[in-house]
This record gives sequence, structure tokens and C-alpha cells, in this order.
Amino acid sequence: MTKKPRSSSGQPSNGPAFRKRAAGRNPSRPSRQRNAAGSTTILITGGAGFIGTNVADHFLSSGHRVLLYDNLSRPGVERNVAWLRARHGNKVQI
Repeated sequence: MTKKPRSSSGQPSNGPAFRKRAAGRNPSRPSRQRNAAGSTTILITGGAGFIGTNVADHFLSSGHRVLLYDNLSRPGVERNVAWLRARHGNKVQI
């Protein structure tokens, strides 16, 4: 019986063809899109919540534009959005 090669994490490797297809794809990274000015616009789902607001603040502080997607159903999210707008102005969209 032959053993499948293992990656450095100990998981079975699917070979170079799979790695080539999957290169550049990381589902945990936010969606990004370049706008006409050349800066990156980042979409953050749940962006008005605690974690989303802090992630948005990080990217906005790094010079990116941010588009927040949120249903705004939780109490306090309006305060989070107001904080982002006061801190970053029109670089954030909802």
C-alpha cells in the first residue's frame, strides 16, 4: 500500500495540480476590489458589529476604502457605524 504524501501540517497532500488551482484563493480573506483611484475597496459582511467594526477600522487606517454589509438589527450597531464615520469619513460605505 502506498501512502499519500503529507503537507507540512500533516494533512494528506492533493498534489501540485490541486495546489496550483487553489493558489491565490483564501476563503478567510475579505473580498477586495480595486477602484478607479487604485486603492482597494474591501467588503466586510457583518461590518457594523463588534468584530466587523474593528476589522473595518484596521483596513481604513491602512488607507483602504471599506464597504460594510450588515442588516443593522442588533442594538448598538448604529453607534459603531457613527464611530467609524466620525473617524474615517467617507472612506466607509454601508
